[in-house]
Amino acid sequence: MFGRERSILDAFPHYHLDYQERLSNDPEKCWTYRLTIDGKWEPNLFNFYYQVYGRLVKDLNVPFQLDQDAVRQEQTHVHEALREAFVNSLIHADHHG
Repeated sequence: MFGRERSILDAFPHYHLDYQERLSNDPEKCWTYRLTIDGKWEPNLFNFYYQVYGRLVKDLNVPFQLDQDAVRQEQTHVHEALREAFVNSLIHADHHG
């Protein structure tokens, strides 16, 4: 989860993380944003989670709500569902295959 690229690949030779956003139907442009193992960042699950989750929730509407202590709530049920689905996909991925 927190390892360095070389250590992770030594233990899991087929380990690969790849997040792609395709926001257009332009056939010449495969994706508008991509995060993969490219040597520009440390590709462990912790870093991957925080980089991708931020992109997943950045455009979600957050209605103004206060909790019982009068502190604004920044999370909705959609945030919780996305976070749960994303974490499950990372945890249950087959990094051996």
